[in-house]
Amino acid sequence: MRVPPIKATIKIDKEVKDVWKVIFNENGWDSWFTDGMKVELFEGGKIFFRWVIEGEEVIDRGINIAVVENRLWEFEWNEYEDGYRSRTAIKLHEAYDRGTWVEIEDRVIVLKEKDFEIAFSCAVGWGEFLTRLKLWLERGIRV
Repeated sequence: MRVPPIKATIKIDKEVKDVWKVIFNENGWDSWFTDGMKVELFEGGKIFFRWVIEGEEVIDRGINIAVVENRLWEFEWNEYEDGYRSRTAIKLHEAYDRGTWVEIEDRVIVLKEKDFEIAFSCAVGWGEFLTRLKLWLERGIRV
């Protein structure tokens, strides 16, 4: 079933290189979003996601597709028995008036009606991701 990609964008008042270091590093997003993420820092490298949400552990895996330093991190994730269900691109762009635009596009594969739950959850999650990223980088706050 063809569904439009999830798209989310935010402007962060930090330089591109500083935003990149927080998004793409071997410990992932642990300082501000995840609870045990690991990233192999090369194309084809594996990604391990872990969250503890309301006392429940949520684990997922992924693989890097493309890495262009300070510009693009593309990966597949949302692992199922038949492969990955999401392909995500995180793009960074220098803002005209200082700062960095962070753009996310996540293409979630929807095979049946139940898969919409995954897509909707990802849409909410990417909005939360960008909000927490901004708070962490600009204010040093983890929520």
